[in-house]
Amino acid sequence: MNVRELSHSLAFYRKLGFEKTGGDEQKGYATLAHGNLILGLYQGHIERNRLNFRDADVFAVASELKRRGIQMKSDAAREDDGSVGATFEDPDGNLIYLNT
Repeated sequence: MNVRELSHSLAFYRKLGFEKTGGDEQKGYATLAHGNLILGLYQGHIERNRLNFRDADVFAVASELKRRGIQMKSDAAREDDGSVGATFEDPDGNLIYLNT
């Protein structure tokens, strides 16, 4: 999620039961977890909110989404870090990112 003030957002999500699991506050980002839910907070790193689904066969998922008529913003492809990623948008323009 894109946030205006990382320290304020961290305090808010901690009140909701999230615990900080990583990141670098000096560089403007942090990851938090609550059970199996992982949340990334980014100050000044992303232009808009992004929903990230991980640990699936991205090639298969992207193929099925296209079969269902979903327009991919970027098709499934190997990324620089060796993972596989693909993106599409919901009706409100929120970016949905699939990644292994």
